[in-house]
Amino acid sequence: MNPNDGRYTLPATVALLAAIAVGVSMFLPWATASSTYYGTATESFVDMVSRATAWTVLDWLMVGGLVIGPLLGAWAAGARLLSPTSARVASQMGPVGFVVALCGFGLWFVEWGQWTNAFNTLGVNMGIGVFAGIAAAVVGLVASVAAFRSAPGPWVASPPAGRWSPSMVAPMAPSAPSQATAPTAWQGPVPAQPVAPAGVGTAAGVVGRISYVESGRASSLLVNAGDQLMIGRDVDARVRLSDPRVSRRHVMISWSGTGWSVRDLGATNPTRLLGASGTAQPIAGEIQISSGQLLIGDVLVTLFPAGA
Repeated sequence: MNPNDGRYTLPATVALLAAIAVGVSMFLPWATASSTYYGTATESFVDMVSRATAWTVLDWLMVGGLVIGPLLGAWAAGARLLSPTSARVASQMGPVGFVVALCGFGLWFVEWGQWTNAFNTLGVNMGIGVFAGIAAAVVGLVASVAAFRSAPGPWVASPPAGRWSPSMVAPMAPSAPSQATAPTAWQGPVPAQPVAPAGVGTAAGVVGRISYVESGRASSLLVNAGDQLMIGRDVDARVRLSDPRVSRRHVMISWSGTGWSVRDLGATNPTRLLGASGTAQPIAGEIQISSGQLLIGDVLVTLFPAGA
């Protein structure tokens, strides 16, 4: 999936604008008072904070929520827009920020009720700034949740689902004229779309091939029937990776002659199977597939028959 697709940037943009709108609402009227002698007076949230002298715990919580919440929402949305491939963790804080802001507005209503009960002030009304800020915070919360849900994982830089890019994995064998290959269905319980690079020749006695890319370097490994390959950061791993998201003993892969067996070894970041829609589903236990793509940490690994 293209991380610059509007489906990803639009929610984050709306969340950022909403956070800014919450901040702007602090300068709009939050309270208006009418008097026969003094006329109409208005005060913004900033005005009330600047002239406050005695602060209670409720005051601190209210001001903290109304200041920190929008800032947190704006930071999360900005990080999501500036770094769509690595800002999923940052985008988690977007909904949190807007919830904090809404809590601050809730405390404002509590404090407003205390004022009116204590002083029984007449002719004082809540200004438009409060309601504008609440509306902006609600919009920001919805948009930040949408931005987080649409955030792709660390593999977002991979090519669109169903298409193979030479920038990801280059063929390890001498190239032959490319031929269109119709995708076949998965033999296992998890649907995905297999990938079969064109032009890979079959060596004597070899029935499978594993290709992967790490740190911009493409590698390929021929596999015999019955071979078991452990992938991880351990020195004994047949395919040794340096990605810090890969466990020392991450996954065990073997070729049976008719398909691949993939068994996750309880890795901290489970092995994920890349589906036809571009989604990645964690593998629980062991699955059987004919060919396809795995995400081991941040490394894209492709399994296919050597003669495909």
